[in-house]
Amino acid sequence: MNIFCGMTFGNVLKQSIINTVNHKTIGTYYIVLAGLGGSVLSIIIRFKLSSPGVTPILIEYCLSWTFYPPLRVEGQPEVSLDVIILGLHTVGIGFLLGAINFIVTTQNMLSVAETSFLLVLSVPLLAGPLLFLLFDQVYVIILPVFGIINEAVLSLIDKDRLFGQTSITFTSIWIAVLGTSVWGHHVYTTGLDIDTRVANFNIAKLNKC
Repeated sequence: MNIFCGMTFGNVLKQSIINTVNHKTIGTYYIVLAGLGGSVLSIIIRFKLSSPGVTPILIEYCLSWTFYPPLRVEGQPEVSLDVIILGLHTVGIGFLLGAINFIVTTQNMLSVAETSFLLVLSVPLLAGPLLFLLFDQVYVIILPVFGIINEAVLSLIDKDRLFGQTSITFTSIWIAVLGTSVWGHHVYTTGLDIDTRVANFNIAKLNKC
């Protein structure tokens, strides 16, 4: 069965891409993040700002937030990996529009209680994983969700402390530690040249600091 780019269903490489990449793409990124960014966060901001909602037209362009190509030791002569990299740049537009949409909406509504737009300050911390092998992002997806949803819940209830706040704090720390360790493991097991691995590791660690 011919799928795309002249590759057959029985091809080991094609099966590897289906089994290891596509389920992450469809399940984690295109469903979880698209639903989170396009609906859940919009509803939360709507409650926080007491507004009809964020701009619905932009939400249509804010789906498909992130993607990463499979890392392989051998080269891939087909154009499928090139298409994946092109898709990475393309869906980045949706990520950018989504972030701008939330920030501009919050600022225009003049809500002093809404501080989730400060997540833009995390860009330097994410620069390392995004530029160097893109592995931490799988683990840090939940961290902005913790902060935004917890803040929204606190604004709706008359309490100074959220139930389970200590557990959430330690969970966030452990996610950061786990993500960094797995990222470091993948840096040194992708078949890159030793000089490239050391350079990527050191530069990314400086970005994290």
